[in-house]
Amino acid sequence: MDRLDFKSNWPINDEHLLELGRLMTMWIALENQVMVSISKLMGYDDILDRRPTILLAHANFKQRVDALHTLCEQLVKQFPSLANYENVISKIKAAQKGRNKYAHNGLTLNPESGHFEIHRLSAQGTLKVTSEIVHVNDIREVTAKTHEAACLLYTLITSKPCPTMWERQSPRSKS
Repeated sequence: MDRLDFKSNWPINDEHLLELGRLMTMWIALENQVMVSISKLMGYDDILDRRPTILLAHANFKQRVDALHTLCEQLVKQFPSLANYENVISKIKAAQKGRNKYAHNGLTLNPESGHFEIHRLSAQGTLKVTSEIVHVNDIREVTAKTHEAACLLYTLITSKPCPTMWERQSPRSKS
């Protein structure tokens, strides 16, 4: 067996792996969109302008969302199209919470139940261990929330509609 020829269903089943990959791909798109949005609100029109990227490159996601939030709050009177910014920021934060759940905690097969579970630890004052079953649709729901947040952010910044993937007409149904 070649070193890079991974077996199917390793390290977890392929269906969960596919959805985790889809979630991480959508997450990267949202992260990039937050950076571009900050650049636009800072007055940089060229998305390839390196100046805002230099300022944001080492900021974590929470810091970037805080900057986005503050920029919107400061600019909403000048740009009324930003009026929905509080809702958009809350959707971004909800997406982040869901993404963090899967990105920072292990997904393992419970041999007794046959279900995949996620285990989370917290040590804020007391040690707390929680476990829950993770269904594929749980991960898909977080991916959908991430995509919705990205569409809402696009609309907030550009004032152009951005229907979600499931709201868009498929090319076959346009006839």
